[in-house]
Amino acid sequence: MAKEWSELKHNPSFFKVLIDENSARLKLPPVFVRNYIQWNLAETISLKLDSGMSWNAKMERDETGCYFARGWAKFAKDLGLEALDFLTFRLICEKQFKVTVYGVNCCEKDILVHAPSGTKHTDTVSKEKVKIPAEKVFKKGNSSGKSADLSFQKCLSKHDRRVLLVPKAIERELQLGTMKTSIIIKDLKGKRHRVRAKVRESTRNKQVYLTTGWSTIVCSNRLKIRDTVKLEFPGNEGGTLANLQVRRARQDYWNSFSSKRMADRDRLKKIYN
Repeated sequence: MAKEWSELKHNPSFFKVLIDENSARLKLPPVFVRNYIQWNLAETISLKLDSGMSWNAKMERDETGCYFARGWAKFAKDLGLEALDFLTFRLICEKQFKVTVYGVNCCEKDILVHAPSGTKHTDTVSKEKVKIPAEKVFKKGNSSGKSADLSFQKCLSKHDRRVLLVPKAIERELQLGTMKTSIIIKDLKGKRHRVRAKVRESTRNKQVYLTTGWSTIVCSNRLKIRDTVKLEFPGNEGGTLANLQVRRARQDYWNSFSSKRMADRDRLKKIYN
């Protein structure tokens, strides 16, 4: 029988290893449900991050157990959760869980919320703006009177491997997409690639992306998700040439051995589900 909230002397918690990041629901441990869930299981609960942002999810029960159901898929998608992520859920008050996410490297993950700007998750979202890391832009001046060197760096996402968004500061300085519709990128092997700079209009403003030719650079240089790329535009080249630099992401044990990753996924699925 579940204890009354006033009787709890601590904030109970449980953890889950995410087996399928595309699942529409997440199962709660039966012992946790039996001991600590005293509200109607058909009600809506809140999943909250340290940043103050929160998502609603509806609980449901069937013959196999109790689940976070409607709303869970959006939560997982917005946070970019991946298979074998380690999640902790702490019941901080009735119907509200604080969620912390750890990666396969055993460290807490930096969560970049992938929800569209302006999305309202719940009424409990903090009114303070959540600062989401953007691309870093650098401008290096010189005393010779020549144009300054420009550069920017970006940690690659899945979308960035297809097209790469150019920061506004770089776009304005080099007039990309207007005066220049393409640039030359010198890759890690010294090979030069012509890449198209294409303007894409949105409902709010225009954005410039590196499109045709960029995916060729990604493949030939074996760029992976979470690799950090840096494009340097020497001032004496007039913004028509960029040098590519790459800081490789740490390749974890699971990605290095895909067959073992699948075997461990199956083993964990039997243990935790």
